[in-house]
Amino acid sequence: MEERERACDEAVLSLGSEPREYAQAIVNVCKLYTESPLACVSGVTGSDLKKRIQAILSGQVACELNSPKKVALAAAGLVALAAPLAIGILNAPVIRAQSASSQKFEVASVKPCGGGENVPAQGKTKGKSGPGGGGSSPGRLNLICIPLSGSEISLIPQAYGTFADGQRNPPWSIPKIEGGPSWINSERYDINAKAEGNADLFVMNGPMLQALLEDRFKLKIHRETREIPVYVLTSIRGSSKLKGYVEGSCTTIDMRTMPRPLPTLPPGQRYCSAMVGRGRSGPNIAVTADGSTVEAFGNLLSLALDRPVVDKTGITGKFDIRLEFGIDEVTPRFKADGDMGRLWPPDSTDGPAGASIFTAIQEQLGLKLEPAKGPGEFLVIDHVEKPTEN
Repeated sequence: MEERERACDEAVLSLGSEPREYAQAIVNVCKLYTESPLACVSGVTGSDLKKRIQAILSGQVACELNSPKKVALAAAGLVALAAPLAIGILNAPVIRAQSASSQKFEVASVKPCGGGENVPAQGKTKGKSGPGGGGSSPGRLNLICIPLSGSEISLIPQAYGTFADGQRNPPWSIPKIEGGPSWINSERYDINAKAEGNADLFVMNGPMLQALLEDRFKLKIHRETREIPVYVLTSIRGSSKLKGYVEGSCTTIDMRTMPRPLPTLPPGQRYCSAMVGRGRSGPNIAVTADGSTVEAFGNLLSLALDRPVVDKTGITGKFDIRLEFGIDEVTPRFKADGDMGRLWPPDSTDGPAGASIFTAIQEQLGLKLEPAKGPGEFLVIDHVEKPTEN
C-alpha cells in the first residue's frame, strides 16, 4: 500500500503538478473522510500521512525498491489481477443467467399490422408509437404498426440506438442501419409485451426490445465504425458573434433522463430551447439552442444537414444560439416532399429564402463550416427472419 501511494505521488508530480497544491488536496480529502457522517466515502488510507506530505513537499517521493519489496510488489500485482478473473469465471454462468432473465419480457405478442394488412412504410399508422405511445405504461410495451427499419421511429433504431442502454439517447447519436431484406422497411408489426413488475419504459424500448427482436425475428446485428463525410465547425479568429448565456435564464434539460411529459415550471420560468424548426419567413430552417455548448449546437445542427457536424472550434462555455438559413441540396430532409416537409404549412413559404448554411453560419455566428471526413457508426444487419408465431 505504501509503494502504491508513493507510485501515485511520483506520477502526479512527474506531470508538472505543484507539490504544495497536490499535498493540500490530499489533506482536504482526508479531512472530508474524517468529517463525513456517511458509511462509505472516498478517502486516503495507508502509510503515515505526515511522512507522505513531507516526502511530496521535499521532492523525495521516489526511492529505489530493494529485492524483498520488488518480490512483494510483484506478488501483490498478480493477486490483484488473478482474483477478479477467478471470481468472474466461477460466477459467470450465474451473472449471465440473471442478466438474461431480467432483460426479457414474460410474454410478448408480435403480429402484422392490422392483423395481416401491412401498411406501406410512408403510410399512416393506427396510432402513436414509441415509449408511452399506443398505451404503453410501466411493465407493458405496446408498439403499433412499426417497421423494423426505414426511419428513426422503427424497431431496430429504437432498440439499438435511441434506447440502446435503457436511457433516451439524442437523435444525432443513433447509428445508421445497413443490410437486411427489403421487407424490413415496408412490413409493419404490432407488438404487445408484458414485463415482470413495473419495468421502466426506456428499458423495455431498449435492452428488452433487443432481446425480443433477437428471439422472435432471429435478428443478428453488429456495429461498425467507418470514415464518412462530415462537416467540421471551426472558429474564425476575432469573428465570434456568439451570445453568452445568462445563468438561470432558462432550465436545461437532460435528454437522456427527461420525463414525459415535462414537469410544469413556476410562472416566469421556461425550459431552454433545443430545436430545429421553420424560420421566421420564407422556406427557411431555424436552429435554436439556449444555454448550449458549441459542441451540442453542432450536434443539433446535424439534424438539419446531410451529414454530421463535428465541433473543432475549441470554444468553451454556454451560449444562446439562433441560426437561420435556406433550404437547399445540403438539407434534403427539409425539402417540401421530405420527412420534415410538415413543418412548413403552405402559407409559410412566402418570402425570400435565406442564405446557404455556409454563408449564414459565418455571417450570423462568426463560425465556419467546411466539408471533411470523420468517423461514423453503423448498425449492420447480418440476419433477420419474419417473426415466429406467438
